[in-house]
Amino acid sequence: MTPNPGKRSRRPNLNGWLRPSNQGPVLPPDGGKIAWLQVLAMALVNFNNFGLVNSFGVFQAYYETTLLRTSSPSSIAIVGTLQGALLLIVGVVSGPLFDKGYFKPALVVASLGLVFALMMLSLSTQYYQVFLSQGLLLGICSGLLYIPSIALIPVYFKRRRGLALGLATGGGSIGGVIYPIIFRRLVVEVGFGWAVRVLGFIALVTLGTAVGLSKPIGVRIQRKLLEPSAFRDKAYVMFLFSAFFLLAAMFVPFFLATAYSIQHLHANAGLSFYLISIMNAAQFFGRLLPAWLADHRHRILGPETFQFAGEVFMGILGFAWVGVGSFGDFIPWVIFYGFFSGMTVTLPAVVLPHICPNLAVYGTRVGMLYACAGVGLLISTPVASALNASSGGFLGAQLWTGACCLVASLLFVVTGLEIRERRLRYEMGKRGKRGPRGREMDMNFFHWDMVFRIKEKL
Repeated sequence: MTPNPGKRSRRPNLNGWLRPSNQGPVLPPDGGKIAWLQVLAMALVNFNNFGLVNSFGVFQAYYETTLLRTSSPSSIAIVGTLQGALLLIVGVVSGPLFDKGYFKPALVVASLGLVFALMMLSLSTQYYQVFLSQGLLLGICSGLLYIPSIALIPVYFKRRRGLALGLATGGGSIGGVIYPIIFRRLVVEVGFGWAVRVLGFIALVTLGTAVGLSKPIGVRIQRKLLEPSAFRDKAYVMFLFSAFFLLAAMFVPFFLATAYSIQHLHANAGLSFYLISIMNAAQFFGRLLPAWLADHRHRILGPETFQFAGEVFMGILGFAWVGVGSFGDFIPWVIFYGFFSGMTVTLPAVVLPHICPNLAVYGTRVGMLYACAGVGLLISTPVASALNASSGGFLGAQLWTGACCLVASLLFVVTGLEIRERRLRYEMGKRGKRGPRGREMDMNFFHWDMVFRIKEKL
């Protein structure tokens, strides 16, 4: 039977799916059903990648007392920091993949790899097995998911970019609330293997839904893994150093809070395991509220102000951790630290467009930024644990957290001042009050306003 040339085949075209998207460049739709579905999809992605990283504290406590009790705490911490570091460092690869239009293939492959890593972890009984499955494979797959998940949102949003990014990344905090509770309950009732398998099945369903909902738009420019011109931008370079020190401290309490509560405060183990969920619940609001406020373009309270304030308060809380002497005191400390950590881990994606020449290189620059931060995360808890061993107790981790966060805030001052200058200059230009470099800003910072055109159909 001769096929009808007027009819399009309904069979899936695998070759077409594997090729990068070749749509025309678009102006951010800035809302609408499809745009908000992308927020939901990316929230489900972050539910699994950052959600699992934020949950490592319960794994750390379980490994120390049960599965890997012959291994040192610093050795166990390397698993979690490697997982978190690769989540960020692999962005050097996944960012350019997003720029080149390979978002969908990377999402599918990384999702399947993440589920496979959890299934392999459920079979692990030795340290090297946990290291390979949870630290290495899970970290690589999380990294392939993370940077594209936050790079997609600015393509769809402009005015509400902060709110959209807050909601999308907030999925990581929700995952950090749910996963520790499920793991803690099931590991007691059905054992470690089936507890982790259930996490794998949850990841399969949520990531499968994200794949079905996601719809990348826009033509992508062929980019290298690194953008050398970025290193000539003083504000961006200082942002890199600030991110390194910030992430060298941020996750230390997430990894050690449960162990600190049990070993130092002598609190009930069952209650201590819920500290990670409490911290992540507070982090959700820290991700959402400042990002939403940043959308209102206040002259003073811009995203750079919230970023700087969050880093300062985290440093203060790090030193205040030394004075925590009871479980009752520790709970409010955990809530405040979770809130400000959510602020500082989300806002870089909101801040970065202000020092990015155009959105065509946004994915690459985000990847470079988070790769630098990932190196800091890699050394964070192992260094803090080593300092604990030399100082006794948890004093080393407490001082390390406070010092690194304050150094990060000082480095960010240079970036923050430059961002504010560019942001205000652009906003003055939009109102017709252009400064001496207003025209340059229109052609630079928001160059994509003129480059990206509205699609006829989404």
